[in-house]
Amino acid sequence: MSTICCLYSKDPGFPAADQHPDAVRYEISIDPYTLVDAVGGRPTDAEIDAIIHAPNGDGFISALKLELGGIVAVNALMVAYPAFLPAVQAAGWTDVQALILHAAARGAISQTQYDAFKAAAAAHHIPVTLP
Repeated sequence: MSTICCLYSKDPGFPAADQHPDAVRYEISIDPYTLVDAVGGRPTDAEIDAIIHAPNGDGFISALKLELGGIVAVNALMVAYPAFLPAVQAAGWTDVQALILHAAARGAISQTQYDAFKAAAAAHHIPVTLP
């Protein structure tokens, strides 16, 4: 198992050792990435995919600010569901899913907002199931 330091879509113009003294740069072909700096050997495609497709809670919240109607709408959701943001920050995806489903069933969010949750979750690789 290797430790991935950084992925690049083009040559960064500096050596892999700038990331870590033991790092080696490897060529890969996982679109859009062409190079990876890693320690401990060449990373497998699965190791790289795990980094690329890791849940991005910060991106999820940022997308919700845009899709739900700005910070005021997100704040209204946080007031109704104060555990939502801590669940996202802790990567408690089962709790996030439960809160979104409850908010939708209760009418705390509109269908448009629910659809925005689904789209943001998919775009940011949040592992929730929103039918």
